[in-house]
Amino acid sequence: MANPHSEYDEGELKRMIRAREMKIANLQGENERLKGELNECLERMRKLQGQLLNGDVHRGRNTLQTKEFDSYDHTNQNVISQFCKNKLFPHQKFLHPSWKIYSEKDKTSLSYKCKEEIDVPINEDGEFYWANKIVPMINKKYCEIRANINSGIKLEYFGKFSYLNLLL
Repeated sequence: MANPHSEYDEGELKRMIRAREMKIANLQGENERLKGELNECLERMRKLQGQLLNGDVHRGRNTLQTKEFDSYDHTNQNVISQFCKNKLFPHQKFLHPSWKIYSEKDKTSLSYKCKEEIDVPINEDGEFYWANKIVPMINKKYCEIRANINSGIKLEYFGKFSYLNLLL
């Protein structure tokens, strides 16, 4: 019976083994990368589950926590702040009740307009990022703008009131 390896010479066998070893190494590297990505996603999922179970998820006025921001979030917060101050607030002093609704296709929606301005992280779902990051950013900026206007009005009112008392 003939040797099954007789059809290949020694050099070809070494090249085939080397190619297989390189393919295995590439697959192992990709496997490690995917394991790292999986661990990041699992950690994020555990954090969100913990928030849900502890009742930490709420949609109040001050839900934005910048200590958990990454570089995308800080950049987007600055972009959203300028967008609200310069483009949105001058035209809409009060946001309509459906401003929080996410829509990728409706070009008149606030989410569509914001998505044109910001960069959504690659590993984030657009709707999730909108609901959990952008909506609180817009809410915070609107609260700040209105608070500044209210304090300006109060200063003006109390300043005139005090001035009138001095005249009497």
